[in-house]
Amino acid sequence: MGEIRPRDVIRIFDTQTRPQKTKRLICVCVRERLFLGINSEPLWQPHIKINQADCNFLDWDSYVELNELIRVGVSELREAVALSDNPIGQLSDEIARRIAFAALQASTLSDERRRIVWEGLVGTESQNPESD
Repeated sequence: MGEIRPRDVIRIFDTQTRPQKTKRLICVCVRERLFLGINSEPLWQPHIKINQADCNFLDWDSYVELNELIRVGVSELREAVALSDNPIGQLSDEIARRIAFAALQASTLSDERRRIVWEGLVGTESQNPESD
């Protein structure tokens, strides 16, 4: 598999959407192949808005969906990462922290999922304000 790291944003073809289309995903855990989805409109609660002006990988203001983490299949991820334009960008420190803090408040995510998002986007568990 090609190089991908937490906070990288990739394009991947999503066969679950109707119509099927290319989506942008934020990597939070490479080993488990877990991602947060990005949508042009807020589809589910909770979500957090991110501005195109702050994210060079967006074509317009968008929303990071915090209702669940998306597990990408091995072959789908391998195909996506093999594309020459992937990853298409990476979250800045500020945006990564904003998303991670919002994920800590997401009642839809288990404690384990919140920890995975925090560690992937911000760093170690010792930096997590809820780990005290």
